[in-house]
Amino acid sequence: MAVKLAGTLSFDLNGRIASIGASCTVQAQRAVNEGKVGQSGRGGFIERPSIPFIEAELLTDDVEMEDYLAGLTNGTVQIDLANGESWVFNNAYAAGERPADAVEGTRTIRIECMPQDLDRNF
Repeated sequence: MAVKLAGTLSFDLNGRIASIGASCTVQAQRAVNEGKVGQSGRGGFIERPSIPFIEAELLTDDVEMEDYLAGLTNGTVQIDLANGESWVFNNAYAAGERPADAVEGTRTIRIECMPQDLDRNF
């Protein structure tokens, strides 16, 4: 039986629904492992903390949403995937620049939160 992995996506910023333009990436790892190797072979790994983030291309037709995102410093962002998976970024903030693609009519945003502020629902 095939499992639906992608398709419809809901992007909710403090109760405001944003229009996804082309793509959305969720990185929800709390830690990343980095392998170490020496002259005698594999030596194990180092676990490093990782900042969870959502990076999405939003349609630029909503100027009010763009202004809201620019000032996001302590928000709740929920993303619901087509397969039933849901991620909630609490105490989320806008990070980095928000470049616009004039041809596609999208603006790329990046939302981050601290690892302990990430909730996953199935």
